[in-house]
Amino acid sequence: MSANILNAILTPHYVIEVQVSDGNSVSAHNVTVLIKDVPDSPVFINLPATTSLPENTSPVIVYVVLASDWDGDNVTFFIDSDPEAPIGISDKC
Repeated sequence: MSANILNAILTPHYVIEVQVSDGNSVSAHNVTVLIKDVPDSPVFINLPATTSLPENTSPVIVYVVLASDWDGDNVTFFIDSDPEAPIGISDKC
């Protein structure tokens, strides 16, 4: 068997042949292995670890955040931080 990671989207099933032998004869049976799809988490494409702005800066676009989802689901961005922080997120670029 291969050491590759199983992916239900790319290969939803495999057919393997199982054999047993008593030294004189062989018996074989095909088994279909279904790969169960589980939701994959979205991933950031270009999110930097840190960024900085000089104080007294007016609202600006610091960077555009991109993400993708292997399953093709829509992604939603949000900031989970101090609600009093003057930092936000916008879908207007």
